[in-house]
Order: sequence, then structure tokens, then C-alpha cells
Amino acid sequence: MQSTLADICDREALARALDRHRPQIVIHLAAQAIVGRAHADAYETWRVNALGTVALLEALRGRDSVRALSVFTTDKVYDNNETGHAHREDDAIGGLGIYDSSKGAAELAVRAFRHAGAATVRAGNVIGGGDWSEARLVPDCIRAFAQGKPVALRHPQSIRPWQHVLDVCAATLKLTQALYHKPAEFAGGWNIGPDAGEAASAASIAETLAAQWKQEPAWEQASDAASFPEANILRLDSAKLQKALGWRPALKLADALAWTGEWYRAWQDAPGEARATSLRQVEAFEKRSA
Repeated sequence: MQSTLADICDREALARALDRHRPQIVIHLAAQAIVGRAHADAYETWRVNALGTVALLEALRGRDSVRALSVFTTDKVYDNNETGHAHREDDAIGGLGIYDSSKGAAELAVRAFRHAGAATVRAGNVIGGGDWSEARLVPDCIRAFAQGKPVALRHPQSIRPWQHVLDVCAATLKLTQALYHKPAEFAGGWNIGPDAGEAASAASIAETLAAQWKQEPAWEQASDAASFPEANILRLDSAKLQKALGWRPALKLADALAWTGEWYRAWQDAPGEARATSLRQVEAFEKRSA
């Protein structure tokens, strides 16, 4: 693997990297993905998420080596009416807040550039070992439980489609492979989410993880409510991907949480073993999804 560290909005750097490697497949994951930070710095979030996507699309023009382009957006791109309806790919694109709308703009950019083999990937709330981001439920839980404290939740009853990172990776690779071989058939938007009924509240996620740390109580109400809008209910319908590719999540939510907790406990007990834990989980996932 060769790495180039650069600003995703730097079209010249993107063009040089594309010319140097002449990739056949591009998976676009670069983003400012923290919802709270998006509202604190809306300009930077839109610059990275919307214009960064445009910069990549512009750099790809005239470079015909790329046969498949998968652009990661978010399940939050939909115009969520809070009815609990599981969003399908043909639902209206909207977005409640700064982060959501910046990703919605990325969706529109992909559609406008009409790359022959471009798909957008709308995944649910991804969990798994190795995430230390700020203001995300699982990392916040781990930091609190490691100190013997309950985690502070802004919206404990908010419902989200949680899923393990390995399921999201496997689905994305499966979709991108299909896109490479049949771009006309697999271009467009695709949901990657858990099975129906697997969505859960923030409080229940915290309680399940807390049991692995023997932390009681698991959570407390945050004293300062967020000053930005967040959906109370968000569900995702992945029937399109399941029908087209026969994909199903290999891990139920209970397993995803058990694997996530296992990773963080292993890291806490022996940080140097994090890689070994990751590889062991990848091997176990491959056996389940075979």
C-alpha cells in the first residue's frame, strides 16, 4: 500500500495520484464525519464533504482507467419525517442538519457528474473496534466505563440502525465488485443497514456495552442538550442490496456489540494486542459470511 497525505479538495494532488496509479476502482471515504463538529464549523464541513467530492469527480473527468467509483455518504441524507419509516433508495434526499445536508450535496454532485460507474453508499451507524472519535456513542461509552463512570447521553431514546464495521466493509466491497463488472446495473444509491428490527436506542446500546465493564448505571442524561437538530428515529431499508446481490449482515446487533466490546476490552488490557484482536475478528467474520 502507498499513501499520499493531502487535502481532498486539492484537485491537483488528486489528479497526480490518479495519473500515478491509474486505478480501476476508487472508493471515496474522505469526510468530516462528526455531527457536532459540523455545526461548530459548517463551512469546513461543507468544504470537505461537498466540495471534496466535487474535486474528486472533477479529477476523474477524462481519466478513463476508473471503471467503478463508490462514494460513501450516510443514512442521514434522507428527508426524514420522523415517522419511523425505513428509508429506501428512492426516498427524497434532504438532511436535517449541517452534516446531513453536506452529504446530501455530495449525493447530488455524484448524480450531476454522471460518471458511468458511480454508486453512492448510504450506511447506518457503524460500530466496531478502533473508533476513538469525539462525540460518538461507542467511543464515549468506552472512555466513560474505563473511568468507572456512566456515559452522558444527549438523546438516550434516539433510534439508529447500528451495524458492525466488518459488515459495512464486506457489503461495500461486494457492491463495488458488482459495479466494476456491470456499471449500468449497479450505479446509483445503495443502502447498507441491519436487518429490519435490529435498530436500537442509544440507551440500549450503552446498557449492553456497560454489562461487559460491569458498569452501573450505564448512562445518565447529559446536562447540556445539543444546540443542533438530530433525528429521533432513523431506520434504513437494505432490501435493494439484498435482492440484487444476496447480501445479508453476517452479524446480528448482539454479536456486533459483543465483538465491539471485546475489541475495546482487549485494547484496554493490552494495547499492543489490538492488531491481533482485529485480525482474529476478521477471520471469524469471514467464516460467518462464507
